[in-house]
Amino acid sequence: THFKEPFIASVLSSDMDNTDKVVRFVKECEKMNITLKSPNINESKHAFSVTEENQITYGLGAIKGVGFSIIENIISEREQSGFFNNLDDFMKRCGTSKINKRVIEALIKSGAFDCFGETRKSLMDSYPDSIKMADQNSKNIQQGQIDIFGFREETIKTENSNNHEEWSSLKKLTFERDVLGFYLSGHPINEYKSELKNLISNDINNIKRKFKSNSKNKTTYRIAGVINSIRIRTTSTNDKIAQINLGDDQDNIDVITNNSIVEKNVNRDEIIVLDGYLKFDEYTNRISFRAKSINTIENARRLFATGMKISVINEQDLPNLINTFDDLFSKESTAGNCLIRIDYNKSGITKSMVLGENYKISPTNAIITELKNLQCVKNLELLYSTS
Repeated sequence: THFKEPFIASVLSSDMDNTDKVVRFVKECEKMNITLKSPNINESKHAFSVTEENQITYGLGAIKGVGFSIIENIISEREQSGFFNNLDDFMKRCGTSKINKRVIEALIKSGAFDCFGETRKSLMDSYPDSIKMADQNSKNIQQGQIDIFGFREETIKTENSNNHEEWSSLKKLTFERDVLGFYLSGHPINEYKSELKNLISNDINNIKRKFKSNSKNKTTYRIAGVINSIRIRTTSTNDKIAQINLGDDQDNIDVITNNSIVEKNVNRDEIIVLDGYLKFDEYTNRISFRAKSINTIENARRLFATGMKISVINEQDLPNLINTFDDLFSKESTAGNCLIRIDYNKSGITKSMVLGENYKISPTNAIITELKNLQCVKNLELLYSTS
């Protein structure tokens, strides 16, 4: 009650080798409005700790592939000589005898080096050069040599340090999950939440809470989530069954389906839309989802989207947008089932126009991206039927 942050930090530290428990306590942090900060090479200790602002900082010991002795070395160097300024500075001071490529990659993917102000992709691209420079510096010291250029702050920045390109949101979060065991800074499905609310029945947690285990009614639901894992097993009748662990930003659920459906449609880390029903599994004592159909986001759009609403900045942008559609429909595989509605501003009043049947479009990822990138487009939203 009075020391909730230190208590949760202690609980997280005691179970930081158990990913399932860590995930549960992270969710508890959200419910209790406790801020959990990502790993930080200049702030994190081995265990989870509490800052002066009563925020919990992620412990370096909970990052997969980063051992205790390595962390002790990092913390000792930090306490003796102050914060690390950049990746080159970190490698120079901590050395490469224990901090190998695997450790560096784990720290980058976890976000521990985000405090350097560089993207994780640029850090991943540049760390081999940092290791080489640190190795050379170590050899020079052992041999009593002094680099004529001096291993100075201004000379140790690598060529890629100005590269601000970042991984896609999905790739960044997937790497984060690989080294932490879960998504910490966000969830891949968040990018699609506003769109999915009109497509799915509800999120996983709400559907599970409303389910009664003794119910014989096989109500059909449509859910969406990210594939955390896929396992194929063979039944006694020699049928192949796929078991998928599916998750959204609120909960996870086990999905059971025929392997033939999975083989054609899905891969690990992909966001999928499923139709099926819930069932209480007496063997696992958990609720599972029996999927009758599985679609990728793009396939679900093609099957279920009925309209595309595009908002433009003002009325003068309409001719450019119409010309873009004319160009799109001159290409193959553009026509589809989505009516196009354009919202525009005229004299301070929002007006709408619906393009004719000959402008019905297929909402592919490529087309949506192309339209969103137009300077005149303020917003794009897919509309789904409520049935």
